[in-house]
Amino acid sequence: MSVSFPKNVRIFFLKERVLSLERKIFIFHFTKNLQEVNKKVEKKLLKKLRKKKDSIILRGVF
Repeated sequence: MSVSFPKNVRIFFLKERVLSLERKIFIFHFTKNLQEVNKKVEKKLLKKLRKKKDSIILRGVF
């Protein structure tokens, strides 16, 4: 699964309230108007995304 992000789009995420031990689900919201982004959180999240590609569900909201 490859993920590409459009230009000028900021990323933030919501963790599901119920996380199973085997699977963590991250919901990505893509919005052009989002200005404040915690870069450390974003980098951590993308690092996890690369490690657990098969166990992550992505939803793009435009």
